[in-house]
Amino acid sequence: MATKRFSISASPEIHTLIKNHADAAGLDVSAYVIAAALERIAEDERVRETFAEIDDEIAATEAAPDSPRSDTAASDVRLTSDEERELHVLRSLILDDGLRASSGDGAAA
Repeated sequence: MATKRFSISASPEIHTLIKNHADAAGLDVSAYVIAAALERIAEDERVRETFAEIDDEIAATEAAPDSPRSDTAASDVRLTSDEERELHVLRSLILDDGLRASSGDGAAA
Protein backbone atom coordinates (compact mmCIF):
# COMPACT_ATOMS: atom_id res chain seq x y z
CA MET A 1 0.00 0.00 0.00
CA ALA A 2 1.33 3.43 -0.92
CA THR A 3 1.78 5.87 1.92
CA LYS A 4 1.94 9.61 2.10
CA ARG A 5 4.11 11.49 4.58
CA PHE A 6 2.95 14.10 7.12
CA SER A 7 5.26 16.56 8.74
CA ILE A 8 4.07 17.50 12.23
CA SER A 9 5.75 20.11 14.39
CA ALA A 10 5.47 20.08 18.17
CA SER A 11 7.21 21.53 21.17
CA PRO A 12 9.89 19.31 22.71
CA GLU A 13 7.55 18.61 25.65
CA ILE A 14 4.69 17.45 23.39
CA HIS A 15 7.11 15.43 21.26
CA THR A 16 8.40 13.62 24.37
CA LEU A 17 4.87 13.05 25.68
CA ILE A 18 3.70 11.50 22.40
CA LYS A 19 6.87 9.42 22.06
CA ASN A 20 6.54 8.09 25.62
CA HIS A 21 2.88 7.17 25.14
CA ALA A 22 3.59 5.52 21.80
CA ASP A 23 6.41 3.49 23.37
CA ALA A 24 4.15 2.47 26.27
CA ALA A 25 1.51 1.31 23.76
CA GLY A 26 4.12 -0.65 21.83
CA LEU A 27 3.66 1.50 18.72
CA ASP A 28 5.91 3.72 16.71
CA VAL A 29 5.01 7.41 16.73
CA SER A 30 3.38 7.29 13.29
CA ALA A 31 1.07 4.41 14.22
CA TYR A 32 0.23 6.05 17.56
CA VAL A 33 -0.62 9.44 16.02
CA ILE A 34 -2.65 7.83 13.22
CA ALA A 35 -4.60 5.74 15.75
CA ALA A 36 -5.29 8.84 17.85
CA ALA A 37 -6.39 10.84 14.80
CA LEU A 38 -8.69 8.06 13.58
CA GLU A 39 -10.20 7.78 17.06
CA ARG A 40 -10.89 11.53 17.06
CA ILE A 41 -12.38 11.39 13.55
CA ALA A 42 -14.74 8.60 14.66
CA GLU A 43 -15.79 10.67 17.70
CA ASP A 44 -16.36 13.76 15.53
CA GLU A 45 -18.55 11.68 13.21
CA ARG A 46 -20.56 10.27 16.14
CA VAL A 47 -21.17 13.80 17.43
CA ARG A 48 -22.12 15.05 13.97
CA GLU A 49 -24.56 12.17 13.48
CA THR A 50 -26.03 12.61 16.96
CA PHE A 51 -26.79 16.28 16.41
CA ALA A 52 -27.51 16.25 12.66
CA GLU A 53 -31.30 16.36 13.04
CA ILE A 54 -31.31 19.20 15.55
CA ASP A 55 -28.69 21.12 13.54
CA ASP A 56 -30.96 20.83 10.47
CA GLU A 57 -33.95 22.05 12.49
CA ILE A 58 -31.99 25.03 13.81
CA ALA A 59 -30.79 25.95 10.32
CA ALA A 60 -34.34 25.70 8.93
CA THR A 61 -35.73 27.83 11.75
CA GLU A 62 -33.06 30.49 11.32
CA ALA A 63 -33.66 30.58 7.56
CA ALA A 64 -37.43 30.92 7.89
CA PRO A 65 -38.81 34.38 7.04
CA ASP A 66 -40.69 34.55 10.36
CA SER A 67 -37.64 33.58 12.41
CA PRO A 68 -37.03 35.81 15.43
CA ARG A 69 -33.48 36.19 14.12
CA SER A 70 -34.64 37.57 10.82
CA ASP A 71 -36.80 40.44 12.11
CA THR A 72 -35.36 41.50 15.46
CA ALA A 73 -32.31 43.71 15.33
CA ALA A 74 -30.12 43.81 18.42
CA SER A 75 -30.79 47.56 18.66
CA ASP A 76 -34.54 46.84 19.04
CA VAL A 77 -33.98 44.87 22.25
CA ARG A 78 -34.45 46.82 25.48
CA LEU A 79 -33.03 45.42 28.72
CA THR A 80 -34.38 46.09 32.18
CA SER A 81 -32.01 47.66 34.68
CA ASP A 82 -31.65 44.26 36.40
CA GLU A 83 -30.76 42.64 33.05
CA GLU A 84 -28.25 45.41 32.32
CA ARG A 85 -26.55 44.84 35.72
CA GLU A 86 -26.46 41.08 35.10
CA LEU A 87 -25.00 41.66 31.62
CA HIS A 88 -22.33 43.93 33.12
CA VAL A 89 -21.39 41.24 35.65
CA LEU A 90 -21.23 38.56 32.95
CA ARG A 91 -19.11 40.75 30.65
CA SER A 92 -16.72 41.42 33.52
CA LEU A 93 -16.40 37.72 34.27
CA ILE A 94 -15.96 36.76 30.63
CA LEU A 95 -13.34 39.41 30.01
CA ASP A 96 -11.59 38.36 33.23
CA ASP A 97 -11.84 41.89 34.57
CA GLY A 98 -13.29 40.69 37.82
CA LEU A 99 -16.12 42.67 39.33
CA ARG A 100 -15.16 46.31 39.78
CA ALA A 101 -16.35 48.18 42.81
CA SER A 102 -18.58 51.13 41.96
CA SER A 103 -16.03 53.45 43.60
CA GLY A 104 -13.79 52.85 40.61
CA ASP A 105 -10.81 51.72 42.69
CA GLY A 106 -10.52 48.52 40.66
CA ALA A 107 -10.98 46.28 43.68
CA ALA A 108 -12.98 43.14 43.16
CA ALA A 109 -16.43 43.19 44.71
